[in-house]
This record gives sequence, structure tokens and C-alpha cells, in this order.
Amino acid sequence: MIAKLFLIICVLCTNKVLVSCLRYGGYEDSLSSDSHKPKVKIVSKNSSRPVVEKVGGHLKLSCDVVGGRFPVDFTWRKVGESDPIRSGVFNSGRSSSLEIHNLSLAVEGNYSCEASNAYGTHQAFFFLAIERPPKWLSKPGDIQVGPRDTFNIQCSGDGQPPPNITWKRQIGSEWRDLFQSTNVFTKKSKTEITGQQLIKERDEGKYGCEVSNGVNSSLWSEFMIKVGDRIWFFGEMTGAIQLTLIAPNSTNHSLTTN
Repeated sequence: MIAKLFLIICVLCTNKVLVSCLRYGGYEDSLSSDSHKPKVKIVSKNSSRPVVEKVGGHLKLSCDVVGGRFPVDFTWRKVGESDPIRSGVFNSGRSSSLEIHNLSLAVEGNYSCEASNAYGTHQAFFFLAIERPPKWLSKPGDIQVGPRDTFNIQCSGDGQPPPNITWKRQIGSEWRDLFQSTNVFTKKSKTEITGQQLIKERDEGKYGCEVSNGVNSSLWSEFMIKVGDRIWFFGEMTGAIQLTLIAPNSTNHSLTTN
């Protein structure tokens, strides 16, 4: 009965007094609940995450309100910069769009869209990545190993999107997937393979590593694996040279120089 009477009194109030009535009656929580805060999401023609675009291209993103009350104010920012983005921003009440023309590596980074109303704020984030062709980080070289050795071979590259690594072996005049042509090797990581203690002379031959991400041409490196006695070999590393002594049934010893 008291609750009904309270609601009747509030209905008779003006809008401004109504807020006071609700607060007086203990209804403030429902008025300022999370359901009234804005909720936004980033929408782009490119559904990938991160958003990957070409150098010289055109980016257009939409920040759409999917929940909460209006009116809503929008603010776009590049993370790490204090000033909001003003150029290329277009607001339309329920959404805001950001456009950047003539994209370059300088605009790559994290961005946010913030929506705010009388009840709170909500942010949505995205990472803008600019396409880059692959480049070598670690390129395999010729090696010679003993019949019972365990050894690692590295092949890695950088680029955007992150490149894929493909290992191959030459059989006759044909290049075949490494893991379909022999069971001697296993993947230690995305960029490294391990030769098990099963390698035999028949596994000697020419191998290859391909680094590709769909941007321009892929990278390709061929190397020989010879099965024999201990030998020093040189392997290429980023900014360093690694010199390794491999001996059958012994621990590998490495020396790295800059």
C-alpha cells in the first residue's frame, strides 16, 4: 500500500522532481544501474582482429551503441596519445565513424572509441595493423650431424600479418612437405624443428624453408643436411653468429658472437 502511494505521488511530480522522488524513495540504484550506461562495439568491413589494412589504403570504422540510454557523446583516441582524434570523425547520434586516408606505418597502433552519457562510459578497442611483406629473422644454413644426434633448425620471419612457416624436402625434382616425407623431424615450435635420434644417411639431402604472409613474394631458403661425423657449422641469427660443435652421443656446445 505504501509502495503504491509512493508511485502515485511520483507520477504527479514533474520530471525534475520525479528524479528527487525516486532518490528519496530509495530507487536511485535502478535509475543509475549499469543497464543505462552506454555499450559500444567496433564495426568494420574487415572482420579480422587486428584490423589489417594496406599502405596507402583507406580505413573506415564505425562505433555503434548497442545498449544504454541516449544522448551519447563519442571520443576517439589513439592509445598513448593524450589528445582525442578530431580529424575524420563523424557523429550521428547513435553511432560515430572514424576515417583515415592514405594509411602509413605511422598510424599503426591501438585505438579506442569511448561513449559516455549521464550514467557512465564504455570503451571499445581495436588494433590497426599495416601490411608488411615478410623479412628474415632467422634463416637456416647447411649442417652436418652424426647418425645419433638430436639437433634443432630455426627458420623465422617478421611481417604483417604474421607469416606462416612451411618446411619442405626435395625428393628428386619435387619439393614435398617435410612432415609427409619423413618421420625424423617434429615441430618444436612454430619456427623451429627438431631432428630426432633416428636420422640416417637416407635422410641426407636438400631441405627448404618458406616464410609467407600473402604480401608480395614469400621468402625461401634452401639448406643441406649431411649425415656424418662431428663438424663445426655456422648458423645465421639476428644480429649474431652462432658457432656450434655437434658430436654424436655428446652435448652440443655453442659460442655466440655479436
